[in-house]
Parts: sequence; C-alpha cells; structure tokens
Amino acid sequence: MGQPLSTLGATSYTHETPLGSFKGLVIRDDKDLPLCYRFAHVKYAQSTAGENRWKKPLPLAEDYDYSKESYESFDQPCPSPLVANPNIEYLNYRAETSEDCLYVNIWCPLSAIDTTEKLPVLFYIHGGWLQYGTPSQGSVYDPRDLLSTPDLPDKYIIVSPAYRLNAFGFLSGEELGSDCSNFGMWDQRAALEWTWKNISNFGGDPEKITVAGLSAGSYSTFFQLAYEMYHPEAPQIIKQVCHFSNALSVQPKTIKETQKQFDEFCAILNIDKSLSPDEKLNALRKIDHKTITSKITEMKLHTFRAITDDSFVSSSLLKDIQTGVYAKKLTDRGIKMIIGQVSNEPPLYGALNTPSSKEDLRIQLENYYPESTLNDLLEIYYPKDLSEDDADFQERLTDVFGLICADTQVTASTRGYLNNLLKGGFPESSIFRYYVDFCAKKLKPILIEHKCPIGVPHGFDQGLWFYSKTAYGVLDDEEAEKVIKFIKPYTEFISMKEIKSEWGTQSIKDMRTFNSDGSVSINNDGYWDEACKIADRIYAAQLH
Repeated sequence: MGQPLSTLGATSYTHETPLGSFKGLVIRDDKDLPLCYRFAHVKYAQSTAGENRWKKPLPLAEDYDYSKESYESFDQPCPSPLVANPNIEYLNYRAETSEDCLYVNIWCPLSAIDTTEKLPVLFYIHGGWLQYGTPSQGSVYDPRDLLSTPDLPDKYIIVSPAYRLNAFGFLSGEELGSDCSNFGMWDQRAALEWTWKNISNFGGDPEKITVAGLSAGSYSTFFQLAYEMYHPEAPQIIKQVCHFSNALSVQPKTIKETQKQFDEFCAILNIDKSLSPDEKLNALRKIDHKTITSKITEMKLHTFRAITDDSFVSSSLLKDIQTGVYAKKLTDRGIKMIIGQVSNEPPLYGALNTPSSKEDLRIQLENYYPESTLNDLLEIYYPKDLSEDDADFQERLTDVFGLICADTQVTASTRGYLNNLLKGGFPESSIFRYYVDFCAKKLKPILIEHKCPIGVPHGFDQGLWFYSKTAYGVLDDEEAEKVIKFIKPYTEFISMKEIKSEWGTQSIKDMRTFNSDGSVSINNDGYWDEACKIADRIYAAQLH
C-alpha cells in the first residue's frame, strides 16, 4: 500500500486546452482497450521551497504554460517523517520527496473527453494524520475500474490534490505573524479553486463538485466546507461532502497553545531562542527538508495539525455546532453528506505513536488535542484498575489510546456532530450513513499482521470507494459484484442524483451496512446514545 501507483497498461495521449497541451496517459486493460485518461502532477500553485516555506500558496503566473510539462508520471509528495512501527510501515514514502508539491492528479472517464456533456467532479483529499501521504500512493487510489465498468454507469472526474503535511503544512507560532499556519488547508483550498476554475477544460462541471476524504482527508473536508460557511464572500464551490471515518469533536488549538510546539521545533533544530521572529524563520527556511523530517520524530509534540486562527478556522466553530448556528449555515446552503466508519477503528490509531506509560499517554493525546480536554478524556477512558505493574499493561494501554483517538476522531465525533446538526434543524433526509464490515479474503492475513483479526480497521475501506479491483488486485469476481452493489448509490450521489430510496436508511440511527459476508443491510446503530453522551462531554470540557 505504500508505493506509488503503477501505470500498468498505458499509452501517451495529448489533450489540447486553452491552458496548453496536456500530455497524459490513456490507461488500458490487459487487452489494450482504453479505460480512462490520467493527467498526473498538474500544478495549481508555485513551489513551497525556500522563501515560500511557511507561506500561503502562491498562484502560478497568469500566463503559465502547461504545455512545457509532461503529465504521464506521478510526482514527488511533500516530505514526511518515517513511521517506526513495522505494522504501519506502508505510511512511509521511501522515494524522493519535494517541497515543490502543490499539484493535482486528474482521472477522467473516456466520456469526459469525448463528449460536450460536462461530468460531475469528485475532489478527493488523501489522509495520513495530516503528517503523511500522497494522492499517488497505494493502488487503492486507482479508479480505472470505477471509471470504466458498465456496472457503475454514473461516471465522474476525480481530482486529488497533494498538499503540505506535518511541520511544512501545519507549523504554528507567533513568529509566523499574519500567515499563522494552516498552510496545508490553504493548499487544499487553492487546489479546490483551481479545480473549480479549470476542470471544464477536462470535461468537468464546476457547479457539481463533491469534496470527500478519508481520515485526515475527511477532517480536511470538514474544514474546507466550514471555510465556505464562514466566508460567504469566497466562491461557494462545495455542493456536498463525503466523510469517510472522521469528523470534528475538538476545537483546534490556538496559536498560543501551539507555541510550545514551535519552541520545541526550534530547539531541536538548534535555532537560538534569542533571535527575533524574522531571524528564526530565516534560519528555519535554510534547513534542508530531510533534516527537518528526521528531527520531527525526536520531538515530544511531533504531530502538527490545524489550528484556530479565525482566518481559515473560526474560533466559534465548535460552539456554533453545539448551538445550531452551523446547522443553519449548512441547511441554507442545501448541503448533503455521506458519513460513516469501518467496524474496528481503534487498532490503527493505537499503532501510531503508541504510548508507553500513563504520562506518555497524556503527551501523545496533547499532540492531538488542547490541554483543556485531556483530564476529561483520561477520566472517561483510563481504566481505574490499570497499573503499570500489570503484565498486560502495554497491551491495555495501547487499546485505551486507540479507543480514545478512534472515538474523538471517528466514532463519537461523527455521532456527536450529526446529533448537533439535527438539533439545529439540519434535515435528516440530507444525511446518508454507512458502516463497513466487509473485507476481501486476500486482505484478511494482512489484518491479522496489523493485530486486527476482527472487523475492518481504519482506512481499509478506501479501495472499496475507488472500486480498485485491477490495480489493488484483491477482489475476486464474486466480491467485486458485492462491492458494486454497496457503492452504486454512492456513485449516484457523486453524480448529484437523489439516492434516498437506493441508500435505504429511514432514520439517523440507521446505517447502510456492508456486512462481513458481502451482503448489504440497514442496521440500527447501537452505539449512538453512548457516543453522543461522550461527544457532549468532550464539547462541554471546551465550552465551559
């Protein structure tokens, strides 16, 4: 899962547009029949290296000529630190990386180029804790079968942006001045606006854009939608969203709260704390990106995330969710959403930055959340009978950490979010919930290696939504038929069709469920009431 997508069968293809000539690929099957078009690493902004590091993305020149590049091969992603845990080593990108990483990959059905009818657009943001990843990593992202199979007739264009990650995308401190942080979020927004302005040149309809993502991509989707809600003067691009395993339950830290991390970042890179803000930034910008990523792993506060800056992220966001203000904003815009989870979210969360003591657990949680929430989280989740002298202490501590992260980022956060939207008047008919417990037979040995013998762990449903049968190479023909049945209403949703009857749910506690045997049913959510109580307590800890 951790290597760049291969081209498999492909031939060169040049697409003429007002922006220039795009030399991409026609992706072909094993009989040399065309399946779809692909244009890789299409720039949407300037390089972020050198003086552009820790600045908002800068647009390309108005007369930028796209003809001078080839778009046949995937490009280098943003630099990232390496993951030490061998069970999740697939997060590592071992090829070369670059700070010239602001580009999109565009996948087009054959009909997008061959007809005047404009197709809907899926703007898909990759996940990876906001620390890792690339839109070109792992064959689960390969939609060649999705875009070509006649069994899924609703076709759309897929645009997936690369954006700045970890310290390059989310370093925050007073020294950064008016730019503050959230550079990765600004990158995503720049890519979205580029798509809105230019996707018609590839056969896309700019008025039919759905934004989606998994994990940190879903978290990003949330903030991209929120940005439009709080900035009515900005282009209102997003018509609907898909949240795959993530939603907001915690207001991001303020600049003041992230200053400790900024100071640690400077200290570990040997930046003299007596320097002026400009001198610190100048010194930091001169450090090689490989040095930065290697040093991040030595930090206590090693995870860089979105912050509350009242520029991209409103300081009233969580309060507005709880009071119904945000629900009204979404309702007035007519937003619809698909939202859900897999059946066993915690194990993967517990595998990254696993704590080794109760004190370390608090530090790892502080990497994600403001200090104001930590006591409540530990009171809710930390077992009173858990002692560091216990023989099974490390195993149980890992489970606790995974459960806290899974609840606050997925299982409790999504339910609490939906509960507050409904209380605020958001229409239940605009919410389509799902639950995935299906895993292809060929993947099950991998799940056992990941210490997840039961259910489906976080992120392992991604290949389903892309129907990545050929490239992923795990679905047999019988399984493929079952996947098609499950995702068909989803593809209709992306195509802006009405799917209420096809989705099948009747109330907010109903979930369209992809069962372990491959059947599809509507199941009642037995965790709803408890999860909403947990979410309310997490909200209260921040809003008192």
